[in-house]
Amino acid sequence: MSESTCSGKAAVRPSAVVLAAVCMTFVGAFTQAAGAQSSAAPIACDPNASLNILAYREQNTLDPGKSVGPQSDATRYWIYDVLIRVTPEGGLAPGLATSWKFVSPTVMRVTLRRGVTFHDGLPFNAAAVKATYERNKSLPGVSPSFTQPMAVVKDVTVASEYEVDYELKAPTPQFAFALTASPGMVVSPAALKEPLDVNAVGAGPFKLVKFSPNAVADLVRNDQYWDKTALACHPKEVHLFDVQDTQALLNGALKGQYHVARIDPNQVPQAKAAGLVVKSVATAQIHSFWFDFKNPALRNPAVRKAMMYAIDREALAKGLGLGLALPATQIFPPGSYAYSPAPEHQPAAYRYDPEKARKLLADAGYPNGITLKVVIQPLTFDQTLLQAVQVQMAKAGITLEIQQITSYSQYLNHQGDTYFGMGGGRADPFDFLQAQTSANGIYNPDGYPPTQQLTDLVAQIAKTEPTDSTRPGLLQRASGAVTDDARVIPVMVLQFNWVLSPCVVNFNPPSFGALQPFGLGWKAGCK
Repeated sequence: MSESTCSGKAAVRPSAVVLAAVCMTFVGAFTQAAGAQSSAAPIACDPNASLNILAYREQNTLDPGKSVGPQSDATRYWIYDVLIRVTPEGGLAPGLATSWKFVSPTVMRVTLRRGVTFHDGLPFNAAAVKATYERNKSLPGVSPSFTQPMAVVKDVTVASEYEVDYELKAPTPQFAFALTASPGMVVSPAALKEPLDVNAVGAGPFKLVKFSPNAVADLVRNDQYWDKTALACHPKEVHLFDVQDTQALLNGALKGQYHVARIDPNQVPQAKAAGLVVKSVATAQIHSFWFDFKNPALRNPAVRKAMMYAIDREALAKGLGLGLALPATQIFPPGSYAYSPAPEHQPAAYRYDPEKARKLLADAGYPNGITLKVVIQPLTFDQTLLQAVQVQMAKAGITLEIQQITSYSQYLNHQGDTYFGMGGGRADPFDFLQAQTSANGIYNPDGYPPTQQLTDLVAQIAKTEPTDSTRPGLLQRASGAVTDDARVIPVMVLQFNWVLSPCVVNFNPPSFGALQPFGLGWKAGCK
């Protein structure tokens, strides 16, 4: 394997193919994401401003070891800096790490930024990186979002005060992507001794004042933050709210209570008519059914395939997506370099066919249909979409019993046969693939093994570098294999629509992961 390295301020893309299509256009169906503010004319920001922002994904704990994925890190990113950043386009850029390279096929050396301090004044160094890793590794109840990407790590060693070596069990050229989310968040060594659910001491752009789970996180600017360009525009205070009712959050945005929020497709016309700024971005987030395979019926591929034919995706995308969504039958969206172009994996191959679904169920030994318990979080659009699917599936003999849960962790604790919601949005498609196929994957709570074809493809992809020309083709085959096995039941890929106050500047809507805080601020003199 050749040496891979990243350094400097320029973003490093995961693959040359991503330059052509990194899920930013979705084959022309979506509008382009808004670009960053022009650097030609720096914007003066109000240093005394207070911003209210919606960050409602899994805001029940701040502990990086209990994260359930990049989307759930919406609050953590403001407090904990990561070793490696993900750009809005899905590339890699320096964070707390200034560079990284493989010094051998199984050792990735990460060079750390000097002169950084944690919020409590302790120095950031290699010892702190190792201590955070060791703590998370032994944490009771540690999340699969840590254990899955870090399963390949054999040991983390301190090479020098500002160099840390990740020794891997096998060559894993794309390992740098693991350090862009919660596994790359570093906690102050002093704070590691205390519970981190409602306390947080990182080295990020904002300090925690108070955290009320599933309600609000109150933050103040970290004036010692290392990224002085971003710091120049950061407001004095930020309040991150958890609001599940999207009508309530739109009402709050219309009244000026919330300055940045994400809304449902049917709310876009009202937001525009009211004069709010609406910025849209195509994402890799897919509304899907993920299974807990403890139910014997779901271990039968024919039952899962019946579900594929029991959904009228075209009608859902048109009726609920309102031109801001596409039907989905793969775990990656159109436009992603991991998307299979094969006709048999396209939505047209899975037209709504209740009778075909009934026959598949009967052939599988369920002539009277099946009943599945579906768990879902209290998000308005997700619930509306599931209720529409529920009606469609009923015509195929599939009864969905819907139960609301407050956090994704309840699905991981085997509270339902299947979870319905939005997943994806990871910079490295392989990371998302592993999340649903590995024994400790965040979308595979029962550890159900994949088909031999998928197992072999995952093993091949694991050996490729992000720039390997064979990687896109392997990922496309893997995406198709997931569809062929109906291991996941995709329904819709939805564009994210953000509303913001006209005074908000430097807002860069992400295609991958959660909203990043860097440089986000309030225009000076704006009211």
